[in-house]
Amino acid sequence: DHVRGAGISQSSESTTRNSYSITSRFNLVSGGGEITLGGDKRNSAGVMLDLTSIEIEGLSFAVIINGSERTRVKAGETTFVALSPYQSYRLTLSPKGGSLVDFDNSPKEFTLYPGNVENFKWDIEQVKVVVMQLIDRANQVFANARLQHEYIYATTDDLGWVQMEIAKPGQYLFVKRNGEQCSVSIAPSHFRETVNFIGTVNCAD
Repeated sequence: DHVRGAGISQSSESTTRNSYSITSRFNLVSGGGEITLGGDKRNSAGVMLDLTSIEIEGLSFAVIINGSERTRVKAGETTFVALSPYQSYRLTLSPKGGSLVDFDNSPKEFTLYPGNVENFKWDIEQVKVVVMQLIDRANQVFANARLQHEYIYATTDDLGWVQMEIAKPGQYLFVKRNGEQCSVSIAPSHFRETVNFIGTVNCAD
């Protein structure tokens, strides 16, 4: 606000006077050891979203609340989303950008009350695509074998070729229906691009 007034001083000289005042209003939210400013609304409840486990340029996540996109959060940031109290919510994330990522995206269900802040943190890993052909110890293609992994699904085709999405280098085991096994090693040097063509890989002893 700006107020400008005019008056007469004791010396009969005209004077002018300018008066300024500034009012600011913002949200300061603390929850789960994190503090953030702002929020899209000044509601008395909300959720704190922690996406600091991964930081990739151009990667963001759409925040889906009760079936509708509410906002987007950049990877590597912690963000507060204000929500109305006395309501129940169902929250999921949807990655946006050219990077592949792996994380537990099971729905977060919660009910908010005045002054209540729910805290959610995700462990997010970047995923790489690996394309290779498996060759067994008899120098034959290791065809129609399935990767033995709790979360990753991959099988070799009739020529031993397989495409799989993995987050970490390491040893990966493929098994045929007859019990034959093929263990292959994926090294950190294989992770050069989002999609990595390795070529022929021999089964380890």
